[in-house]
Amino acid sequence: MRMKGYGVGDFLWTSAAPCSKSDPLNNATNSCSSVTWCPNNVETRLNYTLNLGNFPLPYCLIYRRSTQTLVPMDCSFEAHFTCESPCWRPIFPSQNECLKEESMFEVIGGNTYLKKDHEIRGTWEKTDFGFYFLGRKLVNWKENWMTCCSLGLKPIAVTDSLWKHYDSRASPDFNPQSASLNPKSELFSVVCWSALTRFGCPLHFENFLHNASETIGEHINILGIRKGGSCVAVSIREKWKGKYKDTTLTVKTTLCDSKLLLGCQGTEKTFEIRDDESNCDLPECTGLPDCVMKDEWFLKQPFRVLLSPWRFGNWHSCCDNNILKLQNEYGTWDEAYKRCCSLGMDLLSVHNPAKQYCLGNPYS
Repeated sequence: MRMKGYGVGDFLWTSAAPCSKSDPLNNATNSCSSVTWCPNNVETRLNYTLNLGNFPLPYCLIYRRSTQTLVPMDCSFEAHFTCESPCWRPIFPSQNECLKEESMFEVIGGNTYLKKDHEIRGTWEKTDFGFYFLGRKLVNWKENWMTCCSLGLKPIAVTDSLWKHYDSRASPDFNPQSASLNPKSELFSVVCWSALTRFGCPLHFENFLHNASETIGEHINILGIRKGGSCVAVSIREKWKGKYKDTTLTVKTTLCDSKLLLGCQGTEKTFEIRDDESNCDLPECTGLPDCVMKDEWFLKQPFRVLLSPWRFGNWHSCCDNNILKLQNEYGTWDEAYKRCCSLGMDLLSVHNPAKQYCLGNPYS
C-alpha cells in the first residue's frame, strides 16, 4: 500500500509498540506518551503524545525523519526498513536479591563494624543523594555490585541528578571555590565502578539494581563506546584540570573484567570505619610508640603513595613482599619502629619457618 502525500523516504519502520506498563493507553483519548520496544520489552517515555486515532490493531509505529518522531501508521504502508543484531538483556539478580550480609558485621559500643576477617578499608563521602562509600579495593564490575550489596549498599547510579550535582556544565555560574563538592574530597580523581552497563542494544545503558524512573539524559556523554567494553566507570575531576576540561564528571565504558576501585552508594552509612588499620590484632602488642607518617612524603589521593621511594634506600621484592633496606641507618627498637612507620611501613616480621627460610635464601 502506498499513500498519497507522503514521501516514502521520510519513513522508517520500527519495532516499537505504543504505550507501556508504566504509561498504559488512555482509553478516553486513545493516546499515551510512551512506547515498548518489542525485541526486549524496554520502555521509552516520549516528550510528545502518540494519538492512535482510528488505527486498528495491531498498532504499527513508524519513525518519521523530518520530525524525528514516532507516529502510528497503517501496517500495510510500504516504507524503508533496516535490520540490526538482536538486542539482549543481561541476566542479573533482582533488587530483592541485593541484600546486606549481616554475618559480616559486629556491633561494638553501639556502632556497627565489619568483622576483622571482612575488613574493607575505604572512605565515606556525604552527598545530596545520601552517602558514597569508596573502597580502597580493586574489583571487576561484577565484584563491585556483589561487594556493595553485601555492605547494604548499591553501586553508584549515573543519573541526571548526579550530573547536575557534579558537572560544571550543569551551571554556567559554576565556581570551584563554592561548589557543593569539597575540593579536597576523596571523590576527586578517583576512577570507580558505577551501576551503569549496556542494556543489550547499542547506545542503550541501564543503571543495574536501581529504579528506572530517572532517565539517563542525552547530555551525559558516555566516552569510549566505540572502543569496546560494556561496563561503565565514573570519575569526578576538577574542572580546570585534565583532558576533559569542560566537565567535572567523566563517564566511560570499559571492559567488565577491568580492575577499578570499589564504588557504592546508599541512603545511610551501613557501618563505621575502624580507626586502627593494623592487620596485627595481638593483645600482647602493648606500649607501642605512636606511629606517625610524614605527610609531606606521600601523595594522599586516591591512595597514600610514597613519593620517590628510592631516595630512602634499596628496595627488594622477595618473600611475596616489598622490603626496604635503609641506607646507613642504625637505632634502637623504638627508633626502628618509628622510622618504618614514618614511611608507611611495618618493622620486619619473621613469623613462620617459611619466611625465615625465604629471607635466608638469596635464591628464593
